[in-house]
Amino acid sequence: MNKTRLGARLLALFLAAQGASAWAEEAHHQGGVATARSGQLLGEPWKDEAAGWRWRSFASYLESRSSFDADGHRRALPNNGRFTSWSLNFFGERSLGPRWSASAFLPVQASRLKDDLGHSGWYSLGDVYGWARYRLDEFKGMRPALAAGIKAPGTYRTVSGVGDGQVDLELQGFLAKTFAERHYVALNSGVRFRTGSPSNEIPYGLQAGWAPSERLLLVPSLNGVRGVGGGVQKDFMGAGLSGFWTLSGPWRLFGSYQKIVMGKNTAAADIGSVGVSYR
Repeated sequence: MNKTRLGARLLALFLAAQGASAWAEEAHHQGGVATARSGQLLGEPWKDEAAGWRWRSFASYLESRSSFDADGHRRALPNNGRFTSWSLNFFGERSLGPRWSASAFLPVQASRLKDDLGHSGWYSLGDVYGWARYRLDEFKGMRPALAAGIKAPGTYRTVSGVGDGQVDLELQGFLAKTFAERHYVALNSGVRFRTGSPSNEIPYGLQAGWAPSERLLLVPSLNGVRGVGGGVQKDFMGAGLSGFWTLSGPWRLFGSYQKIVMGKNTAAADIGSVGVSYR
């Protein structure tokens, strides 16, 4: 084999390895971010849910310099790697009657992986979620609900054994308790059935709304998933804080910060968001 052909093959292998690392990092972030958002968005009490709709548009920035291996140990990305992603996210929910509502979540993202060997960037449509929610009768001041959802994979590229480029189905239960005007606690949990290599999952979440003033609402939250059964287990747990500022009527500005603090076969990441909501 002459030097020219050998050099071409080595270059092709390098580019393939760089692309695979980038695609793997992108795939790592899909399920975790959407899972956290589904618990926060659907779990938040909706006062006018029987007579209207609500939506939320926001921009997010995600940064990751490390990931968790199969044993839960945190490892730096190879070659001083740094993965970043900007995304525009859209969530909307429409009531279909006094008990039923339908909602969807759509992210559009621009991602980049940079390390000592070079850098690569690309644009993609993230995982798209849709849910149908049914509100049950109130019980001792608590508001229970059930939600069935489906995830359609986005246009990002994945590598074998990583996921998340598959269809997922989920069923979650939600329970919210309002103590006073805009003060509440909400729980959610359920099961997610994943096709392909990842294991099935148990998503879970806890959030508490506290209003220190008439316009300000603070919402600390804890969200995560736990893999069950066979397949690649992709656990994660994230802690976050959101703040909402009421502008006029149903309009609010908000900002949030979330940190993925532990997991398995997933990325460690910091995620910040700012946007506007209508409810």
